[in-house]
Amino acid sequence: MSDIGQDCYRNLLHRYFDIEEKTSAGKSLDKVLSKLDRSLVSSGKQDEVNLTFIQYRDDCNVEGLFKYFWNLEEAQRSIHFDIISSEKCRELSILLLNDANRFLTRKLYPQSLDLINLSLMYAPHPALSDSEDSSDEESITDEESISSSTDSTSPDQQIANKLDEDDGLINESTDETMKLIASNNQHNPKHATPSKHDVNHNINNDDSHDFNCDFNHDFKHDVHLDVNLDDRKDLNNEVDHIINYDINHAVNCDTKHAVNQDVKHDVNQDVKHDEKHDANSDINHDINHVDYRILGMSYSKRAKLLFELNQYEKSLMDINRATEFSYTGHMPLDLFELKKKCITAIQTKQENGWKKSLQTLDDIEFSDMTTEESITKMRSIMKQFCNNKSLGYINQINVENMEEEDLIFAYDNPVSPDLEEVNPAIPSLSSAVKIEYSPEKGRHTVAARDIKPGEIVAVEKAYNWTVDIMSPTASATFCRSCLSRTAAPIPCPNCHKVVFCSDECREIGLSTLHRIECGMIPTMVEIGSFALPRVFSIISQIPFIELKTRVPTLRKEVHEKHRQYHGFDENSVYDSEKYQSVYHMEGNFTKRTVNQLLHLCTVSFIMVKMLIESKQYFIDETGCLFEPTESDIVLVGSVCLDHICKVLCNSAEIDEYQVKIDEKKDGHDTMKIGSGIFPAICLMNHSCNPSTMINSYGTMAVCHAVKFIAAGEDVTYTYNMTYYNHELSERQKETLDHYHFSCECEACLGNWKVKISDHKLSSRKLIKQIDEDPKSDIYKEKVKEIEKQMHIIKKKFHKVAMDLKENKRESHVHLDTIIDTLEFFDKYVELPNHIHFLAQRY
Repeated sequence: MSDIGQDCYRNLLHRYFDIEEKTSAGKSLDKVLSKLDRSLVSSGKQDEVNLTFIQYRDDCNVEGLFKYFWNLEEAQRSIHFDIISSEKCRELSILLLNDANRFLTRKLYPQSLDLINLSLMYAPHPALSDSEDSSDEESITDEESISSSTDSTSPDQQIANKLDEDDGLINESTDETMKLIASNNQHNPKHATPSKHDVNHNINNDDSHDFNCDFNHDFKHDVHLDVNLDDRKDLNNEVDHIINYDINHAVNCDTKHAVNQDVKHDVNQDVKHDEKHDANSDINHDINHVDYRILGMSYSKRAKLLFELNQYEKSLMDINRATEFSYTGHMPLDLFELKKKCITAIQTKQENGWKKSLQTLDDIEFSDMTTEESITKMRSIMKQFCNNKSLGYINQINVENMEEEDLIFAYDNPVSPDLEEVNPAIPSLSSAVKIEYSPEKGRHTVAARDIKPGEIVAVEKAYNWTVDIMSPTASATFCRSCLSRTAAPIPCPNCHKVVFCSDECREIGLSTLHRIECGMIPTMVEIGSFALPRVFSIISQIPFIELKTRVPTLRKEVHEKHRQYHGFDENSVYDSEKYQSVYHMEGNFTKRTVNQLLHLCTVSFIMVKMLIESKQYFIDETGCLFEPTESDIVLVGSVCLDHICKVLCNSAEIDEYQVKIDEKKDGHDTMKIGSGIFPAICLMNHSCNPSTMINSYGTMAVCHAVKFIAAGEDVTYTYNMTYYNHELSERQKETLDHYHFSCECEACLGNWKVKISDHKLSSRKLIKQIDEDPKSDIYKEKVKEIEKQMHIIKKKFHKVAMDLKENKRESHVHLDTIIDTLEFFDKYVELPNHIHFLAQRY
């Protein structure tokens, strides 16, 4: 992509989000805090508030503090904010789709796909309940629904024609598009959600003109695509259905010539015939679907683009989704033909997979193998046959010769590994890890036995997680329900802030995580608090009735149970999926300053107001909304305040690991997806030289050792502050200001430098102290043996480093060498050391 194209693309995106920000009417948190501070000063209550806050803090009385703050006149007078609408914007959706077409004419597919996805996010969407109910109605057959473009010249059709005119798109200005929008709004004001019958009509005919893409491909060539077999339907039934349609259509035509040469004319005649018999029905359908036509158009455009990108199954899904939002209630012929070509391409891919598998069998020289080797090879191939994945070679991504558009789908949503040995008391931790308690360290994890580098010590699903709503890229790319990357997302039907990777994830998200936050995300963005979306998600996940019952019991446990056993249930199990483990995380409430608590009380105040405004949280046993009493508000507000303290200390970033493919840029990057709460992993203490590292697998976190951990040693990880990235003074300030402790790890006590030493490995100064008399022969022999092993390990490691630098695929030999290097250096070499550092990075 040219620099001009990139700049244009960035300007378009910034323009859209700038438009959105200018419509925001809410006050930021900083402004609210400033107003509150001025109000306290002018009323002369600042000293009183400070003394009261100190008293409640020292008594660890979270509930008393929030009750005092809620009833503070200055707080009620100062803390005001507007709820910012999260509704769809049809006009912006049209602009986005129009610009997507501009990129399509230039064949800039990645940029066009991004804009189409944004168009889907902003396009008005009917309520899901209506769409789901439509499935109960009698469905329309393909023979009845297929149609070419009609001669309709409604204002909506004018916009559709404008979007479809390839030659005019490049030079067409946004102002002209807006004129059509304004004209359309005069003729077609917003209408109610369509009825069950209306939603049941099939694909619109928005794309009478193509975007200069040739769909007449030769499907006999080797097709490479990223297939999600779990989402596939019965393709054989789909093909049979289409074949049956063609046969039936041919029988109904006068001649075979009419079928082959004038299909479009015949279908148009059918449409006109249907319109004469059911004109009122079509008029009603037109009126009810006027707001949702842009949604169908966006799905239709994306279906064609996905086909061009060889994503045939995803294209089929979009064709089916576009069916739900038809303008005329009839499927256009070009989409019907596209559907047949998608199915043909998928079948061809399957056939090529089988042929390649059979060829593999032919190429095997069984005569050169032992019986056991032959059986193992056959089992491997038969397993691939049974899995019907055509076969593993399709799923191997080779990015060396890929074009930019091919890289759109060159990603993987990896599945987290399992723990080999589970700790029965803490199922998210390995049996090699146990919990201990001390007044100095609090609850912390230690090694129950020696742990080797690379060993997995924790696999945990987040109790709760959020997408980074402050990042338009993250919120438009990663599924709200499972945090999977998706290049063809499904939008939330109610807001324009989140997406889902599948219909199943959308159903789950709308009933759980996204249910209450849906209408509040723009307001959270405007307020700008780090903790607000995270804690709002935690609280909204627990029904008020359940919260009211459980919190008093959990508060009793704080005083009745020993700190080491907080979070364990009645069966003495620390279950990360239970609220009990989250409630008992450390929040350092008593260590916070008055200004910090004033800030956190303000965020809690705002959160309670938002829960009330949502009209979905304060629900009684009968499922009815009620007006919360002061005691209800104090309960929820104090829990919010408590969780804000805990989230600030325990919330973990969830990142995506991105491999660089540019030859000039070795290594990898990480992209922040969101954040999560991992109650078991949070039991590990911080170290600037951590013994473990955490990798994200969507909503799962996998923690593995990056050094040799002897039995009894602390199992630690880093709060994003390491000795090789930050100076000592910076690390000390960060841990004290944000986590309320002064770090005393070996890197801090030893004042390890950011620049890692690379001394000559044979120097005896690098060898750790040996429990022998330095003058004895035993000592000299041990040092000599260590130096000999060090030379061998150094040679092996450098060979592995060169292999990996040359982009050779990793092997078990490489991994074993890295593990041996780390274990040897941890046992015998003084740290920090350059070789040890490099080995940890691999």
